[in-house]
Amino acid sequence: MPEKALLEEMSGSVVFYAPVPASILASAQTVPELANRVAFGSNSFGLKDMPIGVDVYIYASQPPHDLYNPGMVTWTGKLGAIVRAVEGTRRSGKHPDKSIRPPYAESDDTPATYFWEVLGLGLLTEPIPLARFKNMGGGKAFGGRAPEWPMLALLQSP
Repeated sequence: MPEKALLEEMSGSVVFYAPVPASILASAQTVPELANRVAFGSNSFGLKDMPIGVDVYIYASQPPHDLYNPGMVTWTGKLGAIVRAVEGTRRSGKHPDKSIRPPYAESDDTPATYFWEVLGLGLLTEPIPLARFKNMGGGKAFGGRAPEWPMLALLQSP
């Protein structure tokens, strides 16, 4: 096996990995157009350097909720853009285009610094255990029991 293929097999695929409150994902489901393009907010300054086009994996966080599946990533899509929040107006901390925000997030979410846009948001046919996501060095991707902010991670093969 060529060295590059062996390295990729050992390390996994680089993906964008993030938690999103289950209530915000449920809100996104109420607007069918948001499956094409939807924006989620974060105050993580590391977002500005994320590679556009990478696969996105989302953990539906903050139970209790029907979409919450502890220990499993259940949503996917592609990273379409990283957008800076509006500043200096009454929409400060909001996405410049409110039409691509889940209704609940647009009205009730806390202000954000950046927004990460997902193209093709959908439920995975098979949930992926959190344990398959590793940090870029191959160790546990996050502290605690679940991810707390968006990050690049390695998704290891089953």
